[in-house]
Amino acid sequence: MVEIVVDVRTLATAQAADAFREAVDRALRAEVLVTERDTKENIVRYNAIDTGTMLRSVHGQQVDDWTWKLAVPVPYAAYVNFGTRHMAARPFFSEAVEASRQRFPGRMRRAVAP
Repeated sequence: MVEIVVDVRTLATAQAADAFREAVDRALRAEVLVTERDTKENIVRYNAIDTGTMLRSVHGQQVDDWTWKLAVPVPYAAYVNFGTRHMAARPFFSEAVEASRQRFPGRMRRAVAP
């Protein structure tokens, strides 16, 4: 058996990797914050406020180094967003996520561009 090992842990490579990771982290964090803000603004715009609990519940959370999640953890959020047979949809979350989906590739390109 032949084994080839290449050690690329030079200082320059490590610094470049750290810079890349930091740039991606900043871009992810920024996108989650913008989408969180958009979600809250949409809740207000759709007048989907009764007690304010849903508005206060919107939050972004880092899951691991490369993963973030945005949640609206109230049981009725899906009914408000998608509607029911008794209530029209008020897509506060769907619209914010779609805007983020369209914005995110450009944000990442700018973040990691030399």
